[in-house]
Amino acid sequence: VEANCITSFINTLTNSTTMEHGRYMHTPSPGVARSKNYGKRRVMEYKTSHDKSSRDTERSSTRVAIYGDSLTKYLAQDLSRNDFRSWTVACGRGMSIDDITAHAVDAELHSEGVLILQGGGNSLTAFGERDTWKLIKRCLKSVRKTYPLAKIGVLGITVRPGEGEEFEKTRRLTNQRISRKILRMNKKFKKYHWGSVEYICMDGIIEESKIGKDGIHFNQEGYQLFNERIMKFINSSLSQKEDLSFSPKHSGNYLSKWSPASSRSPLVSATPSRKRRRSHDI
Repeated sequence: VEANCITSFINTLTNSTTMEHGRYMHTPSPGVARSKNYGKRRVMEYKTSHDKSSRDTERSSTRVAIYGDSLTKYLAQDLSRNDFRSWTVACGRGMSIDDITAHAVDAELHSEGVLILQGGGNSLTAFGERDTWKLIKRCLKSVRKTYPLAKIGVLGITVRPGEGEEFEKTRRLTNQRISRKILRMNKKFKKYHWGSVEYICMDGIIEESKIGKDGIHFNQEGYQLFNERIMKFINSSLSQKEDLSFSPKHSGNYLSKWSPASSRSPLVSATPSRKRRRSHDI
């Protein structure tokens, strides 16, 4: 009994403690398949220091948040060179789509911040296109409910010559499904005046010549092109300023277009109009 109590205490402590080199993933994703090492991978977090003493939560919240595997680790260097108030890059070696989405759901964003989600890659053949999109969709809905004005980008899965033909076939089918579903979802975002969700295509940018010797990770030129494409999306998303004055759901000043009745034109003319002849009377 004492051994069981000690074991449960150590497991609880491991799941709730943040370590210097990262933290363990332990949030389950019900209803879909999970990778073999789900819950055992450590996540590296690179971020700017937040002023927790500040009363203004908007100023202290994260402006840009990126979640992915080890391919996104060098984005922290590019973000540190730009004049962003706060940013976070959470990545881990071997992280699959269930790890990425489980971590992104807990993101603490600015009300109009940017969230970038890697669309998978590791254990892709085990998940398949349907379960991969199911996890992405669940994560996007959760983020949209918490931050309706956030700009979200989903990265397409890049080529991996070292994974074989089955991976390449699954990769193409998954990217097609993600791009098609996100295009439909973005129309709904525009209809209800939410933020935006876009698919960031990497085909044509990351080719086989940009992959390293292991057949999975990028070479120096590949990382440079990969980071430039993502930074371009971030800069364009932060520069967008939509006019939401017509949307009472997101506008704080409901009477911004109010005018007195005396200055408005009447809906019905004060002078009676002559009765028009009907066509069947002619």
